[in-house]
Amino acid sequence: SSDLKGGTMRRHLILTLALLGAAAGTLAAQQRAELSLGGGITVPTGDFGNAAKTGWHALGTITWFPAGDPFGVQATALFAQNKFEGGGGKFQMFAALLEGRLDLRTEGAFRPYVMAGGGVTDVEAKPTSGSSTTRTKIAIDGGVGVAYVGTSKVGFFVQARYVNVFDSGPDLAFAPVTAGIRIALK
Repeated sequence: SSDLKGGTMRRHLILTLALLGAAAGTLAAQQRAELSLGGGITVPTGDFGNAAKTGWHALGTITWFPAGDPFGVQATALFAQNKFEGGGGKFQMFAALLEGRLDLRTEGAFRPYVMAGGGVTDVEAKPTSGSSTTRTKIAIDGGVGVAYVGTSKVGFFVQARYVNVFDSGPDLAFAPVTAGIRIALK
């Protein structure tokens, strides 16, 4: 049933957020670690742009950097929702991604960065009438951003990424543009 499938997606989201929280505590004891929380618009591209309207998303990321290294590893949980282009329903996507991140500048208040990686995405098509369909697919992503890291442990970031979900028909691709807060854990 659609409730069961929606419940599965919610359980995946809760489990991933719990794992991000546990990882944050463990990584904070390591070298440099950051927690990022944000949201913004999700722009469907390609064939998905013909099926869906611009929507919204929320994400959480935990990033760990070895001592003095500009290259880090991050885990991202992303939830996005886009209404059907013709109305009558919505797409919901939950992605769990593992990415490499390179800070292009490690000193100063503004730090530009690039990231790339991949993972899995649950995609659920939820029409207003009829049954929902859910599928889990492999995804790749990449993007750029800039973080403001002032003298306190709290800063902000703005980033744009491109996510491509490999599907049996045309791939599902979208571009989340995100703004949020970044908290230095160590």
